[in-house]
Amino acid sequence: MDSQALIQSDLDHVWHHVMPMHEVAESGPKVIVRGEGSLVWDVEGKEYLDAMGGIYTTPIGHGRADVIEAICEQGRKLEFYPNFQFYTTPPVIELAEKLTALYPADMKRWFFCSGGSEAMDTALKIARQYWKQSGKPGKHKFIALRGGFHGVTFGAASATGITLYREPYEPLVPGFRHVPAPFCYRCPCKETYPGCCLKCVDALEQQIVFEHPDTVAAFIAEPVLNPIGEVPPPVEYYQRVRELCDRYQVLFLFDEVITGFGRTGKWFGCEHYGVKPDLVTFAKGITSGYQPCGAVGVPEWIDQAFWGPDKTGFMHGHTFGGHPMACVAALKNIEILESENLVALGAERADYLFQQLQRLHEHRVMGDIRGKGMLIGMDLVRNKETKEKYPPEIRVGIRIRERAWELGLICRDQRDVLVIAPPLVTTKEQCDRIVDTLDRAIGEVEATTPV
Repeated sequence: MDSQALIQSDLDHVWHHVMPMHEVAESGPKVIVRGEGSLVWDVEGKEYLDAMGGIYTTPIGHGRADVIEAICEQGRKLEFYPNFQFYTTPPVIELAEKLTALYPADMKRWFFCSGGSEAMDTALKIARQYWKQSGKPGKHKFIALRGGFHGVTFGAASATGITLYREPYEPLVPGFRHVPAPFCYRCPCKETYPGCCLKCVDALEQQIVFEHPDTVAAFIAEPVLNPIGEVPPPVEYYQRVRELCDRYQVLFLFDEVITGFGRTGKWFGCEHYGVKPDLVTFAKGITSGYQPCGAVGVPEWIDQAFWGPDKTGFMHGHTFGGHPMACVAALKNIEILESENLVALGAERADYLFQQLQRLHEHRVMGDIRGKGMLIGMDLVRNKETKEKYPPEIRVGIRIRERAWELGLICRDQRDVLVIAPPLVTTKEQCDRIVDTLDRAIGEVEATTPV
């Protein structure tokens, strides 16, 4: 098909994810056909700097022939066999062993699936069954953060604290509660850090006590809160959360789907806070998007609750979980991250990018620039002092995103928060291009936006 025929066929037949189709039709489908490093090209041959890294997904960059060859080599030997019942394959064994050695929280066993939402649903089921088989069947509730995102399947959506992802599908899975997020720029407790004494932690403790600890299975959070605009909580927030979870015997579930594999400037988001979760979920960067893969890790003491003739096995599975070609992609991806020292390189480039982005504060609509590593959010406001946002109909973020696309840059708008998450291989020159393009796009949109 030629480019126009492809676009029309997309509009006729493809249901786009997480986007109203009338908006897809208004802006036009963006057909990407090729990628290399931090660059991609559309069907017309135009080059774009992929400042979204796919969707927080591609730390090693696009077009790595060595990853493709590893996948093909595995496919020539064995294209697929399931990880069901007694069956396994060498790649899934090797990947589980590698993750055990890599993750800093003493994880013993790994359950593989196809993506982040599946990983979260898996972790939720592990948590509930763990408590049942540990003699505390009443511990079935989950507490998560308002503004947190954990996926779109029914269990994951129930944990998600964003009304937009919940309301159309209610009633969701029962037993989920949400507490204020540690969002210092827009503090839900109307306090100012550090004088607040982290009242958001107190709110979590109050919720645990209110529900009664004997009913609470786990607390769920992301190391960097994504949907409200890449918010890194204060370091001591998760340290105090860890103490609460220990005190009340509540599992601490860290969602590292976005923050894993170098995205935040360290191998894993938990390293920024010096805490060890009880369960962890991975996806996205585990393969850099070269194959679909998700994983859940548990320590030995959780694993042991599922062993023995008097215990029910984990009656949960996905046809493509532990797919051998996906596991090979993950292993090769991790090998590249290690051998090319990309986590440290990405952290260095991220520091440079963050410093250069500070000049965007000169724009009257730029309220806050925050994040960790190559995961950065920029809060757009109508008034810097009050932090008031524009009404949705002004579409400031959407217009900036679209103008950036026209100028050759891919970024994301999350309800007037611009988000960038470039590959770790992004060069300094490309960092400058990101900043220059955003500077121009923001300035042009700002000039046509009322005060």
